[in-house]
Amino acid sequence: MTSSGVFDETGPLPTGTALLEASAGTGKTYTITTLVLRLIVEADLDIDQVVVVTFTRAAAAELRGRIRGRIHDAVNLLEQQQAGMTVAFADDDAVVAHLAQHRGLEPALERLRRARERFDEATIDT
Repeated sequence: MTSSGVFDETGPLPTGTALLEASAGTGKTYTITTLVLRLIVEADLDIDQVVVVTFTRAAAAELRGRIRGRIHDAVNLLEQQQAGMTVAFADDDAVVAHLAQHRGLEPALERLRRARERFDEATIDT
């Protein structure tokens, strides 16, 4: 987060506990999925070390699906890049490109694959 409270998806990671509070439709879910990706790759956290808490079971189920999907999509993009395919990163995938540049393609891919394989160990709940 910047000092103005605007989320910078490739800026410094928050330390400790992060509280995300905003109105509907402002990108909270996107921000959470981005933070989870970055914590897995940049902070070397395993998926079972990240805790995501929300207010309702429906919201927790939605977050679980979105985080799982974001990890899956990131792995696919990085595998395409690894295979030598030209990957045109969309705006939503800028963080994936950042992860490959920040950590290196192979280490980022390895961490995200492990998170995808162990995703059922994630704590995403109410």
